[in-house]
Formats: sequence, C-alpha cells, structure tokens
Amino acid sequence: STQSTWGFHPSRGPMLVHRCRFVEAIPCGVQCLAAGEDGRLAVGRMKTGDIEIWSQLGNGWFCERRIPGHEHNVPHGMVWVSATRHSPSRLISTSLHGKICEWDLDRLCARSGCDTHGGAGWCVAASNSRRSVAIGCEDGCVRVFRLKNSGIVYKRTLDRQESRVLAVVWEDDDKHVVTGGADGTIRRLRVRTGQALWRISVESAGKAGDDTPRVWSLQVLGQNTLVSGDSMGRVQFWELEFGTQLQSFRVHQADVLSVVTDAARTSVFAAGVDSKLALFRRMRQLGDEDHQWTYAASRRSHTHDVTSLALVASSPRGSFIVSAGVDTQLCIAPASTCIPIKVLPSAPLAFAPGPRFLLTQHATSLTLHRLARTAAPSLDVDARQAATSPNATFMLDVQSHGGHSVECSGLSADGRWLAWAAGRTLRVLRLDLAAQPSATPMLTQEVVHVHKVAVADPPPAAHRVLFTPDSRFLFVCAGRLVYVYELPRTHEHRDRDRDKSRTHSHTHAARVAVLSPPSAVPADPPAIMPLSGIASPSPVASSASAAAAPAPVPASQTTLFLESATASVAVSSDSQWLAVGNIDNTIAAYSLGTYSFHHQLPLLEHRHSAIAFMPNTTILVITLVSNVFLLYDVAARRLDDWSQRNTPRFPRRLLQKRDKLMGIAFNPARPHTLTVYTQSFFCYVDLTKPVPELNSRGPGSSPPHVPRDDAPAEPASGAGSSAGAATAPTTTAPTPQTPAAMVVVASGRDQQQQPQQRRTRHSKNAAQDLATASSSSSSSSSSSSSSSS
Repeated sequence: STQSTWGFHPSRGPMLVHRCRFVEAIPCGVQCLAAGEDGRLAVGRMKTGDIEIWSQLGNGWFCERRIPGHEHNVPHGMVWVSATRHSPSRLISTSLHGKICEWDLDRLCARSGCDTHGGAGWCVAASNSRRSVAIGCEDGCVRVFRLKNSGIVYKRTLDRQESRVLAVVWEDDDKHVVTGGADGTIRRLRVRTGQALWRISVESAGKAGDDTPRVWSLQVLGQNTLVSGDSMGRVQFWELEFGTQLQSFRVHQADVLSVVTDAARTSVFAAGVDSKLALFRRMRQLGDEDHQWTYAASRRSHTHDVTSLALVASSPRGSFIVSAGVDTQLCIAPASTCIPIKVLPSAPLAFAPGPRFLLTQHATSLTLHRLARTAAPSLDVDARQAATSPNATFMLDVQSHGGHSVECSGLSADGRWLAWAAGRTLRVLRLDLAAQPSATPMLTQEVVHVHKVAVADPPPAAHRVLFTPDSRFLFVCAGRLVYVYELPRTHEHRDRDRDKSRTHSHTHAARVAVLSPPSAVPADPPAIMPLSGIASPSPVASSASAAAAPAPVPASQTTLFLESATASVAVSSDSQWLAVGNIDNTIAAYSLGTYSFHHQLPLLEHRHSAIAFMPNTTILVITLVSNVFLLYDVAARRLDDWSQRNTPRFPRRLLQKRDKLMGIAFNPARPHTLTVYTQSFFCYVDLTKPVPELNSRGPGSSPPHVPRDDAPAEPASGAGSSAGAATAPTTTAPTPQTPAAMVVVASGRDQQQQPQQRRTRHSKNAAQDLATASSSSSSSSSSSSSSSS
C-alpha cells in the first residue's frame, strides 16, 4: 500500500518520494455526454448523479466545475439549449425517475424542474434552434417542452407507441422527429400534429430466441439519410422520406448504444457494449450521384461498455470525438485521427500534519487513514525498503445519508475537527484519538471516537470549508459569502486559554461573522489583465473600505451573493488573511483582523485551479489551467516581484503539458520553496535561484506578459527557479551537468504519450488513414497519489 522511490533534485541530488497507494480513488462511470456549441462538455456520472463541465485549453482538458447530484436524479440524457438566439447556453437533463431539470452552472444547483408526465425519461434531444426539447418517455410518448426565461414549459404530446421510447432526434427543419423504441421500431412523427408518418421494424437478424431488437440511438444526416444503432450490433442507414433501408453494417458484437456524426456529416461514429469505436465514412462512387457509406476502421480505447459519444466542435483545433462509459474515463480524440487522450477525475485529499491523518473524499463517503512514519533510506539502500510500516492505519469511514453526493470536506491541522457538506447541509464532527486494547496481548491500538457538533445558524449552502491553522475557526464558503464559525474548545484549548481569562461555555459551532464583498464591487470587474499575469488592483478594489466589520447581510441580498459558487479558498498561516475564489474566476481578499473585505484581485487570463498562502507570508500562490502559477502579495495589493520577472520565462515543456496544474504544497522546513502538481507530475520550485532567459518557444506561442508597476520595484526577496521531481517508479531523471533553472520530470504515463505525439505529428496520412493511426499506443491509466514530507 506504500512505496518509496528515488527522484532527482537538481541542486540537492537524489530525493525520496513516498507514494501512498492505499488511497482508493474510485470514480463513477459515465452515463451520458452533452457537447455545447461553445466547446464545453457536460458529463453525467452514474450512481451519484454528479454533473461535470469540462473545457479545453491548448492540448489538454480540465474539469472547470462539478455539480453535486443525487442517486435518485442520475441524468440519463443531457442537452444544451437556449431561450433566445443570443442568450447563453443552458443545460437540461432528464432521469429515469421522471424528472426534467435545468441546472444553474454558476450556483452549482438545480435552477428549475418539472415532471415528464410520462414516467422515466429515457432520452432527450434539442431542436436545431436550441429552443425546444423532445423527451422520450416510459409510456411510449414523445413530449415536447419549450425553454423560456422562467424555466421549462410543457408544449405538446405526440402519438403514443407500444413500448418505451429509447431514442429521439429532430430533423433539420424542426418540423419532424424520429424515434426508436424498445419494440424494434423506428417512427417518423410530425411535431405540429403529433401524428406518425411512417413506421418501420428492425429485423432480429436471425438471433436465437424471440428477443425483440431495441433501437438505442438515432442520428439524422444530410442527403435525406438516417442512421440507427440497435441491440443486434448493427449500424443501419435509412432513407428518411419513406423509411427505406439503404445499407446495413454489423461490425459490433453487442448493442450499439450511441451514434454521432461530425459537423460535415461525412463521418459517423458508433460505440456500445463491446467497447469498440467504429468509424463510417461517406464515399461517392464514380458516375453515381448517390453517396455510399463504408466502414473505415475501429479501435478500442475502453475496457468496458461505452455508454455515450459526443462530438465537440473546438475551433481552430478542429473537432474532437469524446467517448465515455463504465470504465469511468473520458477518451478525447481528434475526429480526424481518433488517437485518444484519457482523462480521469481526481479524489480531493486533506492532510493533518500533527496526527498524520489523511482524509480522502469520495463520491458519497469520506475515509480517514493515519500514515505510518518512514525512515529515509541511504543511497546504498533500495528505495523499496524505505517504508517502515507496510500499511497505513484505517481510522474512520463516513457515509453520506439520503443519497446525496459529498460536495466538500475539510480536516483541521490538529486532526480534531472534520467538516463536510452533502445535500447543501453542513456537518461538523469532533475526532478524539484514544488507545484501546487490541486482540494481540500486551499491545494497544488507536481508535477515533466521533462526536457530532451542532452548527448554530447554518449557512444556506456550503461550497468549500476550511479550518484556520490553529484549528479554532471554521470558514464555510457559500457563493460570495463566507460564514465564520468558532469551534468549541477542547480540554487542551481550555487549559491553554485559562491564563488569558477566556471562557468557552458553548458546545456548538457558533457563528461569529459573515464576510461579503460590498455591493459596489461588480460581479464581473473590468478586464485589466490582457495576458498571463496580474496587473495592479482595479480602482473599485482599492476604494473598498477595510476599517470596520461589515453589517449582517440582508436576506434580500443573500440570493445575489450566492449567484457564483465558491471554487477555492485559502487562509494565511497567521490567520490574518483569507482569499476566496469563485466559479466566475474572481478572487476576493479579506482581512480577518477586522472581519472585513479588503480588495478584489484583478481578473486572470485563464481560469485558476488552486490558491494557497505561502507559510508565514502574505504571498498568495495562484495556479492557472494554462500551467502558469503566480505569486500575489495580498497585503501590498500587487504582483510579487518574482512573478513579474520570471513568469515570461516559464519553460515550454511545462506550459505545453496536457495535464493541468491542480494543487499547491509547501514544506515548512524550506520556506522559500513550493511544489505545484498535476495527476502525472509535480514541479519543485526554489525561489532563491534565477530562471534563465528562454528564447525558443513553440510555434504560434508567445511568452506570457506580466505588466509591471510604474513605481520602482522593491529589492527582490530572491529570484526564482523551479525543478521537478519524479512521481512514477519507472521515471529516471537525467542528471544535469549544471544546476537547472526549471526541470520538469514527467511520470511514466506522460512519457508514453510523447512518442505517440511525435509519430502522429510526422505522419502525413494520419488524418486520412484511421487504421494506421489506431495502431499507435496510448496510455491506459492515471492514478492519484499523495506525498508526505
């Protein structure tokens, strides 16, 4: 369960990397996908009902937000719609529990909903105008709903068929819909009257038994053509006007669950239970005006059922075909080559240095382990013998009740407090570590006793929770509001405070303040930072008063401040500064000495992924999805000198990584260092060494620009450099002849992808010959790891 490996530090030589393999990060499978016109991808998870929104930046993808779900509202189909032509896209989902839901992507909750009026909603399709949706129901009817600014409005019901509707698709003119049923029939219906124009039956193809074929997926193509996928493993093409079969292919060994087409409608992708992704292309015969479809190639990027396909139009990098299913991973590949990029979600972790507690957040539960202490091996000892204990000690398992997903969790530094939220309800637990006799004579084992702590005046929501370093206060972030709770004192704290004549008679978490930005601060401040960096604060932020504590937030303004969910939160080591980042990519700074709003940081060019204060400083470290990290002085309201000098010098190898920066870690023993990490590598940063000038960069890329202050810069606290350390056992870092300024050592998964990228780049026929491209190998797994100093 534990493993130690050697990495390489450029200035100090070999270093020990301790990996904790006992953390079981088990993501849920994918039930459905939905691609938006703006390039965003919605992913609906099985069992928990979570919805993730993914976006692309450069050659990588990242999850920009997650909406916690419920086991009774698992999305079975999703579409992007809009009420008007120029209004932003809105996400609609339907479930097998007969609910239609519109999701608020800013507040990360349901905005509105209604009943399908026909039982389970098996499928949903948006009209080409994106203003109406058609839902196939359990009772055999297709119901049409209209999207308005106020919500979802029922419009009409089309003719009933004998069995449930498994697939539905709109025609180009939005006047007809085509449905596929569980009885093996395909129907064409007129939307205005609801009447069926024709009905065709899919043959059973001589399958043993009397099983009726089921039509799982439909797509309307150009040239008056319809394509279907059924439970017999066939992909069939039909003439749309009269329902005549044109061609039939049986390249799958099991059900074809999803069929999609590209924007030009010259390629069709099909996938299903046999985990095969098949490609069909339209070919025009010489002297023949009709277009014939041919089976081009196939590949297997998944290990289990593929439940959904989606085509993401991402200009100027072309279109991407996305496949997902039971094996939980997203395979994203260019539609021209189909060489996939596999993406896995990560499990949030929290660490308590005192008792060495490691908290792992799962979909519907929390697990607490106590790490064993390890002895650093010498250079002549195998790193595999470094772990002195074979296993970490399992301490606690917390399950979410009511079928709700865990939205956030936090662990105090002393390991005595645990806070988590599920179903928009905050829960606080006190953990007492005690020893009790074990089954082995003369030995004792440590156990954790759990005590529930009541929360006075609970918040309306909880997007992020965070404890202060001294474990005395709890911050609960709900949108732009920060609720501050004082925790009840333990016996140690009472003895410590006895000399200060302080008494704590309450036994619950009492609210002491509510932090909020003033109403003068706009939700979308002016964009004053054109490129990858931070400029000086805006005039609005500078004019904010920080003298007195704010008055309680009126109930009428609570909804306004909750319009943007909290994405990240950080507190300084002296508990004097608090930074809160929201989904809209704004970051606000608060002074905890007066419980007041201090200022709002300027807008960032790219979305931030994590924030953290450096120990014993007011420097806030901000990581961006562009793999750039910035140092911002909150007290001085300016970008730190290190970032102003060194951000334009970041190496191309770091900026062009597919995996995006997702977290920050510090070593208190080395206050001038920090570590930024992803799922496949981490980069060690030393702020006392210079970063050399980099003159060569990738084609079409320019160094990120950071505007400098007009005033003369203060003496630098130290120029910066960074160096990476290996995170995979198979990685061997090269030994540089001179200390490198920035060294990024990738894991084995990332190293396997680089030769594949070179083969694809130098192949002239990769876009035309999918069979040749499909022979390229790709990485197959990604693991979450936790390292301890």
